[in-house]
Amino acid sequence: MLASRVLVWWGAPFPFNTLTLTAAGLVPLAALLFCEGLLRRHAPKAFKWVATAGALVFAILAWLPTSWAYPWRTIALLVFQLAGFLAMAWLLLARDRTSLSALENRSADRIALSLLLILPLLATDFRFPGFPIPVRLAGIAILAFCWLAQGLGRGQRAHRDSVRAFVAYCASALAAGGAVVLIAGLDATTSIQVLAVCCAAVLLGAIVNDAFELRAEEQRRGMLRLLAQGDLADADAFLGGLQRHAQIDGLLILREAELGDFDRTVLEDVFARHPLLRSGQVGTPEFDEGTREQLDSLMQRYGASHLMRVSIRPLTLAALNMPVLADAPIAQAELAAVQRMAQLVAERRRQLDPAEGT
Repeated sequence: MLASRVLVWWGAPFPFNTLTLTAAGLVPLAALLFCEGLLRRHAPKAFKWVATAGALVFAILAWLPTSWAYPWRTIALLVFQLAGFLAMAWLLLARDRTSLSALENRSADRIALSLLLILPLLATDFRFPGFPIPVRLAGIAILAFCWLAQGLGRGQRAHRDSVRAFVAYCASALAAGGAVVLIAGLDATTSIQVLAVCCAAVLLGAIVNDAFELRAEEQRRGMLRLLAQGDLADADAFLGGLQRHAQIDGLLILREAELGDFDRTVLEDVFARHPLLRSGQVGTPEFDEGTREQLDSLMQRYGASHLMRVSIRPLTLAALNMPVLADAPIAQAELAAVQRMAQLVAERRRQLDPAEGT
């Protein structure tokens, strides 16, 4: 809809105006389908019939020449869209909260807020005789909706935090735009346009930044995905999935042959107490000088920042390297869970094939 509307402003032929109006008539129906999916419930049939019928009517009216249909078609479309968004906001706010989880209720509140936010800005997209409006703000409303909806992928963010962030973004944009207006000494119409552009730019930057953060979070969930989907045939196959993790720079399985130069008794004692050992732990007073020398030598030989126990009988370790900046507490917890699962897989394999334990 927005793309075809821009083309119309640039002088595109009549069919693009028809496409714009047809897409605009489909907006309430699209919002209805979105809210149904969010609530996992069917909307009242009256809502469905009105949204579908309205979309069909405006698909037909879109073919009328503007000279015939203006302004009554514009007024009808505005009323239809406003009524649609109000109905969807009511549908979300009047939901049965007990039938949804806390995260789903927070998501519904966030979308209802964005739908209500769209209403006053949507009216500025329509032009009527005698009511000149210097800027169309529906694009900003759409950006705000996209940003709030994108936050649904970050369940740990509270609804109140999203509202505060939104207010902070808008305040920053208005402050920057206000500074430009004062410096340049712009008139009222141009000032409003500058403020709108600043708000749109800030919201677009927020959307792009959140998209990058969501993608980074998805990559960081690789260890959890390994626990859920890893190959449980044996410990080597299971840990092989860890090599594809974005935060792991190489992984080696150390068996009897690779550990032959080290005191097995010392290693067994250390890893019985510390199934997952970080390089930073080696220098603590917990270990005597001889033990520290062996652990330092082992980590340096295989370029490891972490050593994890895979099995005790026979002694098998996994040496992996994780950059210091990625060594966060959540990563440590995930590695500990991976170590526990790898040990369980190795023990299960040894029970199924006792010959492997000799």
